[in-house]
Amino acid sequence: MPAAAVRILLVEDNAGDALLTSDMLAFSSAPHYEVTRVACLADARALLAVERFEAILLDLGLPDATGLDGVRAVRAAAPDAAIVVLSGLGSEAVAVEALAAGAQDYLVKGRADEDALQRSIRFAITRREADVAQRRLAAIVESSADAILTKDLDTRITSWNRGAEQLYGYSREEAVGQRLSMLIPPELAGEEASIVARVRDGDRIQSHQTTRVRRDGQRVSVSLTVSGIPDAQGDVTALSVIARDVTDSTRAAASLRAAQERFRVAFEEAPIGMALFGLDRRFIKVNAALCEMMGYESRELEGRPTSTIVHPDDPEREGAAVRALLGGNTSRYSADRHFVRAGGQSLWVALNVACVRNEDGEPQHFLAQAQDITDRRRYEAQLQHMADHDPLTGLLNRRAFERELRGHIMRGERYGPAGAALMIDVDHFKYYNDTLGHQAGDRLIMRVAAVLAGRLRKSDVLARLGGDEFAVILPGGDEAAVRQVVTELLECVRGEGLLAPDGSHHGLTASIGVAFFDDQPGLDPEEVMVNADLAMYDAKESGRDRAAFHRSAEPPRTRTRTSSTIDR
Repeated sequence: MPAAAVRILLVEDNAGDALLTSDMLAFSSAPHYEVTRVACLADARALLAVERFEAILLDLGLPDATGLDGVRAVRAAAPDAAIVVLSGLGSEAVAVEALAAGAQDYLVKGRADEDALQRSIRFAITRREADVAQRRLAAIVESSADAILTKDLDTRITSWNRGAEQLYGYSREEAVGQRLSMLIPPELAGEEASIVARVRDGDRIQSHQTTRVRRDGQRVSVSLTVSGIPDAQGDVTALSVIARDVTDSTRAAASLRAAQERFRVAFEEAPIGMALFGLDRRFIKVNAALCEMMGYESRELEGRPTSTIVHPDDPEREGAAVRALLGGNTSRYSADRHFVRAGGQSLWVALNVACVRNEDGEPQHFLAQAQDITDRRRYEAQLQHMADHDPLTGLLNRRAFERELRGHIMRGERYGPAGAALMIDVDHFKYYNDTLGHQAGDRLIMRVAAVLAGRLRKSDVLARLGGDEFAVILPGGDEAAVRQVVTELLECVRGEGLLAPDGSHHGLTASIGVAFFDDQPGLDPEEVMVNADLAMYDAKESGRDRAAFHRSAEPPRTRTRTSSTIDR
């Protein structure tokens, strides 16, 4: 069953920019994008009130919204949708402000190609989903049955969740600011000081069973997990405590063990690379997975700048994102980053960085997660190549050729049409294929593809549309130049002879149809291909081994097809 289409709302008042953006998404097969376009903010807000979109492509220069006002308005109208800002300004400051206003990514018009636009949409959707997931996680923690609290080194309570309220009977207002001793029975008065000392010495208390006193005086047996909360220098400045009534059901006990395990693997035993780095952008701590990924020992990274592992072509993008975190413009960012291993090999990672702040909102350090996606990117590139190329000849296929043709026509509308489109058909190929066999026919197609590619320039576009049919885009040159290229292509094919099983030699020829891009303004790609195809059939009907040139004698609705031919 095909995956559901990703719904995109394009808010763009410039029709040309809107068409270009839509076309860059039109040929995506995985995922498929369903694009809806509106030209102003008011229409966007009205549509968002009744429909849901996964992502919104938002122009900053709308007729009824100035600058980032549009971003804020769209974020309010669609709190769960990903927003990618489209702007004509390549300004880092504007990009940072757009992220602060609620956007997930920022693209400059005219600089982003099809792949960059689709990657940006995928990144923005993933990042927005992560934001939503984080809010849900915070809600889960707050509603957890576990008592989760923090305390300073003087054992004054600094945070108190609903699980603590339910377990101990004190409200958050009653507990925060009080000493933890109000929960400790008299006979265990020295226990808390011992726990603090052990944690300050680097110990982590796990599954410590003890007794606590509820507000109503009832004693409860609890299992405690106590961890130190370090500052940027690694010094313990506070403690976190997770407490659970050990008389709860087996399910609750299992949940506690699972929570403890999640805490344990969150850093040291995480299967993906994790690191803490300070405000000076030096590594504080790295886990084993990151060391294995990057080829370093932990001692080789800890204390060194994060730029140690960043590829030379990437630091400026990373620097801008970190500055946005420090400035409070965003709380986290996710992006693909180019890194370098200790041995010099490059790799790509999916990087997620969050800024850890204290209760006053001041940045303390950063937590980064990195996952090697080098193979995935290579595989995606291979899939893209397979999707765009003919498996027999390695040439572009019909889908890719039509995309190239559409792009050339759009450039011609802006800068003036030039060149021509060619349809090439091998003469009598069915006879050769049926007589010599399909394998010989495949070899023949591969030889024709090779001789055509050998004559064409790198700027020309050559594709196999299927069977014995090839297509070419000559992007430049006047009519005389096009005719010269066509003549040489006919000669190249003639130079490829065939040897039959009985030893007889057969000559090879082709018929070529040519449609000039300046033939008539306003032609779409399908019309250009039809014109070239009609001319190619004229060449066949005129005796094959020749070319026919299509020219329109009249305007589109009443024109008659005319063509001229060249042969030997």
